[in-house]
Amino acid sequence: MGICSLHHFDQLDKSIEIGGTLFPRFWGQIIMQNAFNELLDVAKMILETVHDDKKGINFGESDMLSQNDIAALAFKAYTKPVKIIYLPDWIRRFILYRVCTFTSSKTYGPFEFFMSTIVMDMQTPRYEKHRIEDFFNASLSN
Repeated sequence: MGICSLHHFDQLDKSIEIGGTLFPRFWGQIIMQNAFNELLDVAKMILETVHDDKKGINFGESDMLSQNDIAALAFKAYTKPVKIIYLPDWIRRFILYRVCTFTSSKTYGPFEFFMSTIVMDMQTPRYEKHRIEDFFNASLSN
């Protein structure tokens, strides 16, 4: 579906950049807007506590989910059967090498980000009561 995250935290300016990518077939469904709204809440909480003496910020419990877990939650929200096709890692690395060799960094950068994150487990933070499953369900109602 896509990915969004906070980047470039600047303590002096009290600013945080938000970025994300979304597969074209999901464009126009306000999915990324909803995700950015959630990230704005997190960014505000970070910026409000940046000069406090706290060593960390408690957003709530975290869930450690594999890519399979996240995909299964998305399929469940869409009431679709879970069907996941696995790409062997040597193919992923070969594609990354070829894309890097034959494209510009403008193309390669986001592609590398996506191809690198698909092999990672993701820690999905909770902010107050929000969970990733609720996000998938809410994105369907919009």
